[in-house]
Amino acid sequence: MKRCLGMLVLVLGFVHAASAREQILSFHSDIQVFPDASMVVTETIRVKAEGQEIKRGIYRDFPTDYKDRFGNRYRVDFSVAEVLRDGNPEDYHTQRQGNGVRVYIGHKDRYLRAGVYTYTLRYRTDRQLGFFQDHDEIYWNVTGNDWVFPILAASAAVRLPTTIPADALKPEGYTGFRGDQRQDYEAVVDYDGTVRFSSTRSFAPREGLTIVVAWPKGYIAEPSTEEKLWYLLRDNVPYLIGAVGLTLLLIFYLSIWHRYGRDPESGVIIPRYEPPEGYSPASTRFVQRMGYDHKTFAAALVNLAVKGLVEIHEKGKDFVLLRTSKEADDLAPGEKALIRALFVSTKPSASKSRELEKLLEELRDKGNKLSLIPRLFVHILQQRVDTFGSDEPAPVDEGTSNYIDSVVLERKNHSRIRSALSAHEAVLKRDHDKIYFRTNTGWMVPGVIITLLTLAGTALTLEGEEMMVGLFMSVWLSFWSIGVIVLLRQAWGAWRGARSVLEWISALFASAFALPFLAGEVAGFYLLFTQGSPAILVILVLGIVINVLFFQLLKAPTRAGRKLLDKAEGLKLYLEVAEKDEMNFRNPPEKTPELFERFLPYALALGVENQWAERFSGLFQKLGREGHEYQPGWYHGRHWNPSNMGTFSTAIGGSLGSALSSSSTAPGSSSSGSGGGGSSGGGGGGGGGGGW
Repeated sequence: MKRCLGMLVLVLGFVHAASAREQILSFHSDIQVFPDASMVVTETIRVKAEGQEIKRGIYRDFPTDYKDRFGNRYRVDFSVAEVLRDGNPEDYHTQRQGNGVRVYIGHKDRYLRAGVYTYTLRYRTDRQLGFFQDHDEIYWNVTGNDWVFPILAASAAVRLPTTIPADALKPEGYTGFRGDQRQDYEAVVDYDGTVRFSSTRSFAPREGLTIVVAWPKGYIAEPSTEEKLWYLLRDNVPYLIGAVGLTLLLIFYLSIWHRYGRDPESGVIIPRYEPPEGYSPASTRFVQRMGYDHKTFAAALVNLAVKGLVEIHEKGKDFVLLRTSKEADDLAPGEKALIRALFVSTKPSASKSRELEKLLEELRDKGNKLSLIPRLFVHILQQRVDTFGSDEPAPVDEGTSNYIDSVVLERKNHSRIRSALSAHEAVLKRDHDKIYFRTNTGWMVPGVIITLLTLAGTALTLEGEEMMVGLFMSVWLSFWSIGVIVLLRQAWGAWRGARSVLEWISALFASAFALPFLAGEVAGFYLLFTQGSPAILVILVLGIVINVLFFQLLKAPTRAGRKLLDKAEGLKLYLEVAEKDEMNFRNPPEKTPELFERFLPYALALGVENQWAERFSGLFQKLGREGHEYQPGWYHGRHWNPSNMGTFSTAIGGSLGSALSSSSTAPGSSSSGSGGGGSSGGGGGGGGGGGW
């Protein structure tokens, strides 16, 4: 007896728990389709509330944004006409939610008692019908597949214009979770053409009912071509703003390029056997590139080495630069700035030292009378003469007085090397910018402003989460991309300069370090495309491409620069010609080791160091066979190979440039729903809901 009573209590407990669960007792949708293809939908939702999820009322989600089969944005209209609770008007408010609208039914300060309530939601919508080649249809998700409550019964009634014969209507339906094609429903067509659907089972949370009704063409007005075009423009305002903004950007840049960025017409290019008079290799490259790079620095270093002021030693994977004791007199201004900044113990001429000593002696003799000169200044000047004018060379590894200073191209010396790079670049820019070429970078400012205004205008047409994600990701990607580009350039430079196992391993590590950041870039673009706005992504990418493209195109040589470039092209024509074609030149200079060294810095500056070096391979091999083996006195390293001069030129051009780069960086609606082509959750309408 006690056991029976226990079982009864347990069963009653289960029954009470089940009865206390919030659920949708019935969901009915009355759909009225008008001849102009607009619709009025009346949803009657009867719910059981227990104060768990349904506290103030329910909410209903209605999708409004879709993609057509071409990927264009497709937005339907949605407006609430009436909201009732148990037949009486009820408070409600709407809120934009992702790709649609959420209707909150109830008042935020008024809570419901537990019980059964019947909600009526009437709304208007349009552009929900499908117009196909052989039929038209309504493909409608009645309940939506995102309800958090079970639905015990679902039904729908579709009322079409009375002109459509009842026997011409073809109803279909789908039930279950999103994508299912179960058919747990019944459908009948009344004599007046009303198509009625009803489910034959209850639905679990996130299950639903989707219906399709098809009819012959010609009964309901299909949008005209003009209307479709208007809808396309209206639905895709972000893309329209982007297209207008980017078009204005292109027009602006093209007009500026036409006025300021076109190159003067080049002259006749003939082979030249002498460098441009008065122009160093670095200045020649600086004008040719209309900018500075590490190879400009490398060309200047090699030219200093050829002149006997610097020696280049390879020690393991590092380059060591040794400053010789030769006077730095006959140098271009840029080379003087470089050698002064790079070698801090550069010894001055004897006349300069005597001049400083004389000045100091005068200050000592007249110190009591020159009250405006503090003693501290005298002390500092004394220290400067002691160090700057000292005949003692700075310590170097070679242990010989032929060298007065040295620097290893490695990161711990980045400050010193960066200072030399900056000093060299500053002098080249002072002597050549706006004289031999114009970068016209000032015109980039209006271009960037147009790009930003286009992005901002596009973002302002978006709503809710789409706008916030779009704005945040576009700003984040703008800065993140700069870092990714820098890392990829470093990795690429490491691979280009790799000539040994250690260098290949270093390049591999550089690539591995860059990969996670590149993955973050890809993930950012994907997130912007899926969660934000594809329009902002497209405009951001195209805007970056256009600005970068015209950053290069707006650079233009002046007439003086064009003359220098013509001379440089003539020299390049001579330097890069193959040995077998050299006989086509008229009276070329005799090939000697001195000629090789003299023109090597210019070949490096013009990017033809490999071709120039290979032309001398036969000569150096011949000298070796005759017992006069040749190697430049300013280069000491493993890459000198007369039988393969490309190895040497690559070491000087590629590896030295890579070492400079590394050492100067601080560590640190697409288908029909009829004919079996649909599924539960497809078509218009849909959404879901819950309690609040």
